[in-house]
Amino acid sequence: MGNTTSGEEGRHRLGYHVLRVKDDSPAHKAGIRPFFDYIVAINGVRLNTESNYLQEQMMANEDKPVILDIYSTREQAGRRMLFVLQVSIDPYSHQDVNDEN
Repeated sequence: MGNTTSGEEGRHRLGYHVLRVKDDSPAHKAGIRPFFDYIVAINGVRLNTESNYLQEQMMANEDKPVILDIYSTREQAGRRMLFVLQVSIDPYSHQDVNDEN
């Protein structure tokens, strides 16, 4: 996804705080914003407890779609996005779950 979280320091009651997004990455193209956005759930499981669940799910779902729920503190709204981990060329690709194409 091209983003970095700061582990426990980046944790918030909302989930994982996105601190950096790589330019031209799928996350950047999807509109994920550093400092404003939190990853709050993966595949419908909330990330509001102390665990490595996010990392485990990202590793376990290589080449498979994962649904990330993102909350924006700037917009005070959530959105759901579909990401597929692709190791070959670009680490991650994405698609907005609400896209019809």
